[in-house]
Amino acid sequence: GVRQGGPPPSSRGTDSAEKAFVLTMRYADRLHAPPEWWIFLRGEPWQVGPVLAAYGEWTRRRPDGKIDHPARAYLIDPAGYIRESYALARLDQRRALRDIEALLRARP
Repeated sequence: GVRQGGPPPSSRGTDSAEKAFVLTMRYADRLHAPPEWWIFLRGEPWQVGPVLAAYGEWTRRRPDGKIDHPARAYLIDPAGYIRESYALARLDQRRALRDIEALLRARP
């Protein structure tokens, strides 16, 4: 996920972990993603695999060595339930905004 202050302790000290963290933070900045609202899944395959499986997601290595994966955003309510899943390639921003506003109105 997005962490302030550098990569997770388990990956400190490796160039690839540092580079991945910096690239993730740049991506988050481009999205104007406040870290308290967004979580970016990253880590070693054995770490992220169970999370991807729980969400029905997948990854595969492309011939150029990069990782291919679906681009989705999830709207999760305060109780931790997934309220909606959005494929970013077909994102209807008006619908997503309505969903978010409805979730905010429903808060106690």
